[in-house]
Amino acid sequence: AAPESITYSILTLTADGMNLTVTVETAPGVWWTFNLAKTTAVVTDPVDPVDPVDPVDPVDPVDPVTGSELVVNGDFQAGSTSWLNADTAITSYYAVDVASAGDVWSVNLSQVMTLTPATSYDVSFKAKGSVARDMVAGLGLNAAPYSAATETVSLTTEWTTFTYTITTTTADGVDFGDANSRVLFDMGGAVGQVWIDDVSVKLTGGDGAELLTNGDFQAGPASWLNADTAITSYFAVDVTSAGEVYSVNLSQVMTLTPATSYEVSFKAKGSVARDMVAGLGLNAAPYSAATETVSLTTEWQTFTYTITTTTADGVDFGDANSRVLFDMGGAVGQVWIDDVSVK
Repeated sequence: AAPESITYSILTLTADGMNLTVTVETAPGVWWTFNLAKTTAVVTDPVDPVDPVDPVDPVDPVDPVTGSELVVNGDFQAGSTSWLNADTAITSYYAVDVASAGDVWSVNLSQVMTLTPATSYDVSFKAKGSVARDMVAGLGLNAAPYSAATETVSLTTEWTTFTYTITTTTADGVDFGDANSRVLFDMGGAVGQVWIDDVSVKLTGGDGAELLTNGDFQAGPASWLNADTAITSYFAVDVTSAGEVYSVNLSQVMTLTPATSYEVSFKAKGSVARDMVAGLGLNAAPYSAATETVSLTTEWQTFTYTITTTTADGVDFGDANSRVLFDMGGAVGQVWIDDVSVK
């Protein structure tokens, strides 16, 4: 039990008041001595962790920061990640521009995989060039001696599907293959842009199982070597019949603050001149929104709008279940969207 009182004696106290020696009687005739040092306490301003949209409290770590990006994966480099209604609507492919010719392997795209020596594989892919030019494609080791079996691929300016049966034996008759092997594309030997998509490697005569990961680049550069800055991705949809404008929609959920202005920008084009709707709104009933009618042409354009989270009727809206939105169902024709930003 705690004592009702204690007896203590101050033995020493320094002149600056920062150090103190005290003795405390803990039991009859039992004394404990303590050397105490004064420290300067730092008092922090408490924050409110349950208020995610408080524009008044600048120290709240969950408050939005002016000018910070609110859109995740706005360039679609991670495929449809974070987007609603985009699962089958992302176009992604590898694209590189070879400005000067050199060693063919100096510009390379590869994916590491396990290959078995002296074994046949079916290798297929789509590719094209900005000009008629060649590249090399095949299977090989991903480390010295870099043994490989390859094909010279003649590209045109149109997408073409190429299919080869390649055996993991070199032209000199040396078998190769291990857990650090690869499918490879070497493009450095000629100038011009190269586009590659839908890469597949399967065991010839096997069960049809795909041996590659992310061969369609829907997950951006994931699993590929030398592709981090070489993936072109964008949202693409074809509206074949006109209906309600919201019947074809692309959205991303985000937190918006009522009666607040945001800078909304994006790139877009259409297969024909046509309109779509873009803006900010709620992601649930009553679906309040502030939008703009966007007139598309057949060329990529960058559109920038300042949109305030207040409806045309003067009703403020915004919460943690809000969204940036694109409604495209009101007119026929393809629509492409890229580089979406909300700040």
